[in-house]
Amino acid sequence: MSHETNSHDGHAHGHVIVSLFTLRTILALLLFFTLLTVGAALAEQWIASTFSVVIPQWINVAVAISIATVKTVLVVMFFMQLKYDSPMNTLIFVFTVLTAAFFLGFTALDLGGRNTLERFKAQYAIPGGTGLGGDNIPITTQARNKAIAAGTYDPHHDHHDHHGAQSITNAGYLQPKPEKGSDGNFSRPVKGVTIPGLPGYIAPKDNHGHDDKSEKSEKSPAGH
Repeated sequence: MSHETNSHDGHAHGHVIVSLFTLRTILALLLFFTLLTVGAALAEQWIASTFSVVIPQWINVAVAISIATVKTVLVVMFFMQLKYDSPMNTLIFVFTVLTAAFFLGFTALDLGGRNTLERFKAQYAIPGGTGLGGDNIPITTQARNKAIAAGTYDPHHDHHDHHGAQSITNAGYLQPKPEKGSDGNFSRPVKGVTIPGLPGYIAPKDNHGHDDKSEKSEKSPAGH
């Protein structure tokens, strides 16, 4: 192995020529660890089927990541020549590996419970949702029943989609239409002077097109 040497500080700089024996050894190790990864997966399947045991998923993940980490270190140290580079670059590499392990560790915290279901979530989904109160009635049906009880139910507006499910946005519930002003289904523009008592004020019309008698009576002087 040969390398370039700085005459001032005596440290090696530039490209390092690694011996052929070292490169072949690293290649053999990489191939071995690759086969070890496949063998670990096959061994897990054999143990689970032969002994009728369930190996936790985190064990498989830990083995695979550990082998991959060793392979990464070998490639970086010899093929990318980090071993012969500045120690600062080694510290940066170690910090990067620890940072990646830190974030992967958070995502792997639930590996032991991803195949389980919480008891409060183990309920059948029904069209329209289960509603509130524990009565297991869809919220669309609850809205329809409340509309019928309030006397505002209109069967012409009680539509279903092509799957037969009732729409929560159109469950047959109709709000009372106000005598004046705007509501969710009707918007009446207001023009001119809108404050009673000012010059030019005109009483607005109700939703049926008639003058608002209440506001007109306020405008008219007493005795007329």
